[in-house]
Amino acid sequence: MNQLFDPEQSIVVRFAPNREYAGKTLSDIARLRQQKPAQTLIDLIALAEEFGKNNPDYPDGIEAIMGKSMDDFDVSNMMLWPHTCFCSDGASGGHPRGHGAFTRVLGRYVREQKLMPLETAVYKMTGLTADQVGLPQRGVIMPGNYADLVLFDPETVIDNASVKDGKALSDGIDKVWVNGQTVYESKKSTGELPGVLIRRKQ
Repeated sequence: MNQLFDPEQSIVVRFAPNREYAGKTLSDIARLRQQKPAQTLIDLIALAEEFGKNNPDYPDGIEAIMGKSMDDFDVSNMMLWPHTCFCSDGASGGHPRGHGAFTRVLGRYVREQKLMPLETAVYKMTGLTADQVGLPQRGVIMPGNYADLVLFDPETVIDNASVKDGKALSDGIDKVWVNGQTVYESKKSTGELPGVLIRRKQ
């Protein structure tokens, strides 16, 4: 708890055994329970396990937490490693990373902190990623490749998604094309679905 996890910034998103805990930090819940945060975390794990055993057919997830365990200094150093490519494990269901990972890199780390050139950041999101994952004909603009493109304004691009509003759209993204068709414009989906399942090539 003292070295790897910040209870003041770690938010319980969902907790079926006590729904009043949802949206509160672990420290908030510890204060309600008059416990130390470490003991509260252990107790919540036990309560969630017991709830799962007593409700095996519970339809939704029993518990979820957004844990703050990364130091920005470490994140910046990892971003600068030449082999680091940018991605996100956030889904579209509401985690801020699902809607703001790439625009945060472009806005905060490139424009504001000047951690790396814009071209380097874009390459780490596109060509380097496609190469490392094994996706031919993607990630680089050239004849014969698929036209997956994003038009953005480097002066305004920034993420807006947060824990309270995980689906807030980013600023500065003007247009998106997938396989040559416009799928996003003026902060709205066009309704077109030209994407296809991409399989890794060995």
